[in-house]
Amino acid sequence: MNRAVLRRAFRDTRALLLALTLVVLGFEVLFVFVIGELSGQLIAFWKQMPFVSKVLRALVGIDPGRDVSFASMVAIGLIHPFLLAVLWTFLLVVCSRDTVGEIDRGTADLLLTLPVSRAAVYTSTTVVWIGAVAVLALATWAGIWIGGRAFDSPEPVDAGRYLRPLISLVALSAAIGCATMCASSFLVRRGYAIAVVLAALLLSFLLNFLAAFVPLLQPLCVLGVLYYYRPVDIVRDNAIPWRDVTVLLSSGAALWTIGLWRFCRRDIPAA
Repeated sequence: MNRAVLRRAFRDTRALLLALTLVVLGFEVLFVFVIGELSGQLIAFWKQMPFVSKVLRALVGIDPGRDVSFASMVAIGLIHPFLLAVLWTFLLVVCSRDTVGEIDRGTADLLLTLPVSRAAVYTSTTVVWIGAVAVLALATWAGIWIGGRAFDSPEPVDAGRYLRPLISLVALSAAIGCATMCASSFLVRRGYAIAVVLAALLLSFLLNFLAAFVPLLQPLCVLGVLYYYRPVDIVRDNAIPWRDVTVLLSSGAALWTIGLWRFCRRDIPAA
């Protein structure tokens, strides 16, 4: 790692990180408020609509046919499509910035000819976005904590139960960030790198959704990242799925290593 590159990467990231941290915090506070106000009506409606139950199982992993607690419903906020969109946007933007962004802008000859190794650039950038992911994950928990104390709810919000899903959330984000860095190391246009990873994420989301309606697709769910991220189950069972966390972290580490190897050996195009 290199201290100067760390400062530069943090300086380029802090504005976006601050904005999205406030967005995530506000979303979770509002989500707890809405669930607290409408939880009874929502549960009754879901149980009367079998199709809606399937959609909920596909999108957020909650089964209205089983015992649905208020705590499990609050956990939906940790896998809500809005939250995933915010996190994915941050990762795609930040993780593709130095590995392909500099090359895309034509300034890689300046960055990579400085007395700093390419490995230092790669690892320093990684440290910054991993730290930023931890901040965003804590913001989700802080939003739940604030919402549970600011608004009335059917039962007290035990904020401690929502710390365990943060481990899976960080592991999921790390896997996506490493995949973005890997793709960026093989491509010279930022738009292409973002498109490749975004397409893979959307395909994973679509596969996870369709598997609830097409049983033949269920074995293929293991190929998608969302199969290994189930915060509702974690809160309901009060246990961390270490197998899923290990799969996410190990796959991310493998992609990160491949990206590092490629980034250290790639040619920088003249135009």
